[in-house]
Amino acid sequence: MRRETLCWLLILFVVPGMLPAEAGDLAAKYEKYGELLIRELQTAPFPHPERAEGHDYRGEHYPAELNYADRSVFIFVPHGLEWKNRTDFVVHFHGWWNEIDSVVQTFELIEQLVASRRNAVLLIPQGPKNAPDSFGGKLEDRNGFRDFMCEIQSIIAAQYPQAGKKIGTIVMSGHSGGYHVIANILLQGGLQEHISDVLLFDGFYGQFEKYLYWMEHSQGRFVHVFTESGGTQENSIDFMNSLAAWQLPFLYVHEELLTLQDLAANAIIFIYSDLSHNEVIHRKSQFRRYLESSALEAMAP
Repeated sequence: MRRETLCWLLILFVVPGMLPAEAGDLAAKYEKYGELLIRELQTAPFPHPERAEGHDYRGEHYPAELNYADRSVFIFVPHGLEWKNRTDFVVHFHGWWNEIDSVVQTFELIEQLVASRRNAVLLIPQGPKNAPDSFGGKLEDRNGFRDFMCEIQSIIAAQYPQAGKKIGTIVMSGHSGGYHVIANILLQGGLQEHISDVLLFDGFYGQFEKYLYWMEHSQGRFVHVFTESGGTQENSIDFMNSLAAWQLPFLYVHEELLTLQDLAANAIIFIYSDLSHNEVIHRKSQFRRYLESSALEAMAP
């Protein structure tokens, strides 16, 4: 399986902008863990033509200028990262009613990445900002994710001259509504062969055929942790029943019984958690555990 992509044109010609100085407060908060770059990207999910007039949901209007205009992306490089000829990534997509500055703090994403000691860069793009919407904007377009990752790689190449120019292994992570953009990336994002793991946190609401296609045609691992109250339990059980009928092997386990061996030995894993919808990422360090058992390399001791 090919794990490296080189983005010559974007590395040569894209010059990303930086967000206003007040964003430095958040970067300073995490400087003991590594360097948090906060950038505006041309290939970020939004703006997008499908949300040029905003979005309506249950009688409320969410205007484009407030909810679909933010190009921000968090790029976190942990201390001790070993630069090689390729760069590996963890890409996390948030759910409804969120913005990335609160997401990274609430769910302790940086702390968990660092604790996992994976040799990878964490990316958190701003999706629909504080809106009830799962649409992933440009990242759902054909090759939109490839273009996004190439612009990311151009930023890294400019910031870290020692970094390789190739895109390596990618772990996809999504909470709640983040499922939608991941499904479309798996279908037509342009870098499917790089994606080693898909981690869904109470987010199996739909797009099932896209996930199934990826499960059947990739060598990657799919992990979904679901709750009783998050709205994904029935879908998860129905999907597992279908997997059993199709004789596709999978593991179904209660979170309390889950082991690292389970995580490492199975390609399709459904995990029941008795936590709440917003606790399944960090309450028991789930993000860290799933990263530790992913295809990402560990940092040197």
